[in-house]
Amino acid sequence: AQAGRVVYHNLEELICLDAKTGNEMWRAPNNIGSTVGGGSTLVSSDGVVLFHGHGQQQAAAGGKGKKKPQKGLYLTAFSLDDGKVLWQHKGTRGCAAACTQPTDLFVARGIVWCGGSLEGRDLRSGEVRKTLSLGKLISPGHHYRCHRSKATERFLIWPKRGAEFVDLQGDNHMRHDWLRAPCFTGATPANGLFYAPPSQCFCYPGVKVFGFLAMSAEAADELKVATEAHLQRGPAFGSSSNLKSEISNLKSEDWPMYRHNTQRSGSTKTAVPAELGKQWEVELACQPSQPVIVGNRLWVAEKDAHRIRCLNASDGQDVWSFTSGGRIDSAPTVHDGLVLFGCRDGSVYCLRATDGALMWRFLAAPNRRRVVSFGQLESVWPVQGSVLVQDGVVYFAAGRSSFLDGGIIVYALDANSGKVLHHHHLEGPWPDIRKDTGRPFAMEGALPDLIVSDGKDLYMRRIKFDAELNRLQTTRESDLGELDMGVNHLVATGGFLDDTGFDRLYWMYSRRWPGFYFSQQSPKAGQLVVFDDSTTYAVKYFYRRIQWSPAFFPAEHGYLLFADHNDNEPMLEDKAKTVKAIQWLPKETLTDKYRRGGRGVEKGTGYVRTRPAKWQKMIPLRIRAMVLARDRLFAAGTPDLLDPKDPLAAFEGRQGALLQVFSAKDGSLLKSYRLSSLPVFDGLSAAGGRLYLATRDGKVICFSRCGSQVGKLPTASPGS
Repeated sequence: AQAGRVVYHNLEELICLDAKTGNEMWRAPNNIGSTVGGGSTLVSSDGVVLFHGHGQQQAAAGGKGKKKPQKGLYLTAFSLDDGKVLWQHKGTRGCAAACTQPTDLFVARGIVWCGGSLEGRDLRSGEVRKTLSLGKLISPGHHYRCHRSKATERFLIWPKRGAEFVDLQGDNHMRHDWLRAPCFTGATPANGLFYAPPSQCFCYPGVKVFGFLAMSAEAADELKVATEAHLQRGPAFGSSSNLKSEISNLKSEDWPMYRHNTQRSGSTKTAVPAELGKQWEVELACQPSQPVIVGNRLWVAEKDAHRIRCLNASDGQDVWSFTSGGRIDSAPTVHDGLVLFGCRDGSVYCLRATDGALMWRFLAAPNRRRVVSFGQLESVWPVQGSVLVQDGVVYFAAGRSSFLDGGIIVYALDANSGKVLHHHHLEGPWPDIRKDTGRPFAMEGALPDLIVSDGKDLYMRRIKFDAELNRLQTTRESDLGELDMGVNHLVATGGFLDDTGFDRLYWMYSRRWPGFYFSQQSPKAGQLVVFDDSTTYAVKYFYRRIQWSPAFFPAEHGYLLFADHNDNEPMLEDKAKTVKAIQWLPKETLTDKYRRGGRGVEKGTGYVRTRPAKWQKMIPLRIRAMVLARDRLFAAGTPDLLDPKDPLAAFEGRQGALLQVFSAKDGSLLKSYRLSSLPVFDGLSAAGGRLYLATRDGKVICFSRCGSQVGKLPTASPGS
């Protein structure tokens, strides 16, 4: 609609109506020859009606002679005043691929841009006014995204790999493979911002951003490293050396940080009995983090309340609390009488463990710019809660992406003083489109995550550092982006705090960054992983495949729980057939249909195993939290049930929850208990012979050996 007129197509004619009265103003013959491919697009701009679709050459624009009009895709311009044909040219197919979408048609500053054509035509005459030269903007391989292009007055935004910005006024073209929008919807430029909804794709793992983002085109300020001026000393500064308490002396029975240790193993040598009762339960203000425990003290983050709570580990009584300047997304770290944690306000806090007094606060964010994230204000450069402490040095990252707001800065601070010891700035790298063609599934770049250690070097997704934050070289083994990192360490392809259960994300204990491969046949990989010095334990939700995606079928066969020797490495088959994969998945997988192939084969078989598992079994439990406590594996989650009238009931907690105890030696089920609350993802801890659980309804529950003071938990049958 434009200028008081409405134009529509009835498959045979274009018809123009008066917008106020509905009276017909004109109609023009324009038969659509075919609707296959969805090529029909209608646009009105500045007195001209543009129609792109399948049809035949217009008689008025057919040229000289009696040549029969040709059928095909055509772009035709009509006068909005009277419907007369102004011009016509051959059309082009749309950019969207792997789906049916109409050809894109945009008018910017009086020039018409159609589909993927590099020629811009004058709106009124149809003559070529501008021809674009894109260099190597468009990466080869794979297909265009499954949604239409978008445009502004300045840019066409093509959907090849993510968002390719085509400059209509100059040559400032740029591709943004690190972001992606969902199929059919695509991204939206509006209000001076670029809105990118969540995408279900897993290309460029470790680099592509997640979530619903609103991004500005304003140039980012230079991201400057924080200095001494960014360190605030609290009233307890310098007092930790005087602490002579059990909090200062870590024992093997303690659980002082997220997943117990710097390797993030999720295992402990403390023995927890299979016969459990509830010792105490505390209700918090909101959903908590995984608890950490040292001696007779427990600390937990009340995430949305911005608070660290310290409780007595024996009875759950409050000891102290501390409120920070923003959301705390994961557990604090206890070290040498200190409680250290990162905060979404862009800071790292250090508290005295005995009373919660502030020792120091380090402002890692370069300034106080804020954004609204999940309903709360936070820094443009947030810090995740579970900082890593190794050899008295605190490691963490501030930022969201190496491609946003100047990038990410990784810091190393002295734990006692907060002094900056080392730093590393990760920005871009932005491609030079004159030289760099790019790759379809893997690229350089970085996302922040909880930092993991192998006992010496440090890992943040696909990035490896030494203890002084020098970036260490890793070897890319194919164009699908797998990296040989040199040493076994724990990897979470979607980040350790991702609790979505998305079917293309997984954890792996391996020497590799996995790259763009599936893991349903892999050893030492699944939706949750724990390990000790000899063995890795994992649960797979998705051990099946349907063509391009992993799959799960509720209430049919359950979930795959298994154990592997730590040296049973995930492998990729190669053309030389040096890797001999073995069949180990349940028999129902034999009929799964998908592309076969290993290294370099997109959406192929993925990682395989060459040696049998130590043990494996199917269980009717969707494990959401798991801990290895010496010779027992504790797992909490939801039952594998399917109510036809409420099919999502089990997934969403309306069928209750279970806590099950397995033998680490052979996987046999030792005990099964009913839980009154659902676990938060990765919300189990074990310390001092007790088991601690964080729940989604805002509780911390302590379980210990049944006795005169501790009643039994309600048991459950294995399949309930």
